[in-house]
Amino acid sequence: MRTCKFCGTLLEVGKNWWTSCSQRRDYRCITCASVRNKEYVLRNLSRKRASDAIYYQLNKSKIREQTKSYYVKNHEAALESQRKRRRLIKEKCVEKFGGKCVLCGEAELSFLTFGHLNEGDGAKHRRELTGDSQRVGGTFYLNLLRGNLNQYPIQLECFNCNNGKRNVSDSRKEAISAYGTNCACCGESRINRLTLGHPENDGGKHRMLTQTDKTFYRHLKKLSFPAEPDGFKVEVQCWNCNLGAAGNKGICPHKEIMGRRRNNLPSNSE
Repeated sequence: MRTCKFCGTLLEVGKNWWTSCSQRRDYRCITCASVRNKEYVLRNLSRKRASDAIYYQLNKSKIREQTKSYYVKNHEAALESQRKRRRLIKEKCVEKFGGKCVLCGEAELSFLTFGHLNEGDGAKHRRELTGDSQRVGGTFYLNLLRGNLNQYPIQLECFNCNNGKRNVSDSRKEAISAYGTNCACCGESRINRLTLGHPENDGGKHRMLTQTDKTFYRHLKKLSFPAEPDGFKVEVQCWNCNLGAAGNKGICPHKEIMGRRRNNLPSNSE
């Protein structure tokens, strides 16, 4: 029987000894081999980067073509992988901040976000991360998990409580009143927690088509609030149902929760 030449552990192929190591008579267990491989990479990191840069310059068109081909073939799989990774990081952030909205106690992950305590910090922070004060994204959750956001005091909130702190414009009130006074999904009736959503998940397409990203409510008023403006269905939704569905493949988590209850399955938040 062979033993690791560094730590003396008994070697067994498939358990603690790589097959490739056994074939070339390299008597190192997987743990010791991994440590030495990492040390080698760190010692030669600058040389590896320089070599990679030279290779890229010599094969730029080939690499770009391969990357484009891979993206086309694996686009959906890559998006799903990104969603899973982002959700996992968000779960860890939410757990780190108590697991529920500090204002109302909402614990469903899809309804939770992080609100800035100081007025104006949210827009400033989004501008730093994405270059646009209105656009959410960037590496917010990853930086939050690493503790790199201490300059912006934040707390865990649901979308309703987060957006409910904003002033409700007259055009928004008028548009919501024209299409109903309660969320079509959960029945929420407080005006500061309501918005208009697209039940068929084509809101982005609608606003892009009409160029009404920031003037959507006024656009509806000009059309006299039709049932299907520009051929798109709209309905009153609360922010939880609207943004919760946007981050859940277009399905409001309320519907999934009710489905789990009907089938006597545990909730994701339990």
